[in-house]
Amino acid sequence: MSNSGSNRWMPTAGGILNIISGAFGILGSVVIFLMPIYFQALYDSAPETFDGLNEVIPTITVVLITIGVATIILSVLALIGGILALQRRRWGLALAGAICALFTSNITGIVALVFIAMSRKEFAGQANSSPDALQTPP
Repeated sequence: MSNSGSNRWMPTAGGILNIISGAFGILGSVVIFLMPIYFQALYDSAPETFDGLNEVIPTITVVLITIGVATIILSVLALIGGILALQRRRWGLALAGAICALFTSNITGIVALVFIAMSRKEFAGQANSSPDALQTPP
C-alpha cells in the first residue's frame, strides 16, 4: 500500500483545528477579562448581600487578568501554529501551537496535536530529519 498522499489531509485538518482552538481561546479571554467588571457590578447592586466581596475583588481581578493574558498568549501561539500547519512549514512550531491549543480548547487541541504529530513527513524540509538520516557514513 502506497503511503504517498494517504495522510496529506492531516496537516490541513490539524491547522484548521489549531486556528479554531486559538479563536475559542481569544473569545474565552474576552470573557475572562469581563468577569471582574461583572463582579464589581454585582457587588455594587447589593453590597449588603455580598458582604466581604469588596475586599477580594482586587485579588480576583489580578488573578483573572493573569489568566486572561496567559490564555491570549497560548491562543496566539495556537493560531500561529495553525497557519504554519496549513502552509506545511516549520513542523516544530506547528506542533508547539498544537500543544498550546490543548490549553485553550481541549478536544480540538487533542485532535490537532495528533494530526500534526502524525504528519511530520508532510512538512517542507522534514523529509530527511529522521534519526536514520542523521547517521554518519562509516
